[in-house]
Amino acid sequence: MSLPREPKGAPHYVYSSMEELTADIRRWRQDHPVRYRYGRIKARTQEVWSKRHVPLFVRQRARRGYSERDLWSFDAYICGVIGNGVRDLRAIKHGYPAHMTPEEWDAVLGRISDPLLDYAEHHLDLSEGYEVMTARHDAAREALHPFAENLGSMWD
Repeated sequence: MSLPREPKGAPHYVYSSMEELTADIRRWRQDHPVRYRYGRIKARTQEVWSKRHVPLFVRQRARRGYSERDLWSFDAYICGVIGNGVRDLRAIKHGYPAHMTPEEWDAVLGRISDPLLDYAEHHLDLSEGYEVMTARHDAAREALHPFAENLGSMWD
């Protein structure tokens, strides 16, 4: 539901109570019944459309490993898949590469999974500032280097 837009240059109104806000919303609904009804129909259509495509995305992901929805933020999707996989490998590992000790291998897996999962969860979060988002991106890129170097050792 959207409230009527104010003309350009008009000051924004701050409601002093929830009752005042709900009364204003009710008044707007009565003054604009067609716009209100259209908004409800549009919202419901988008909800149905989204639910209708979920099975399609599930089938796509099962068939090819990703769906069209995943392509929207493919970087975050890939970081989530690799980060979760490496985190699970770290938790259930039974072996480690011959040139490392178990502690070194655990540290390498941690250096890979932690930044990738952080990026996957917060890649578009600007609330902490652009510098933090950039640092998160750089840390995820750096985490891919040890992943690539130890690609043949990613087994259980």
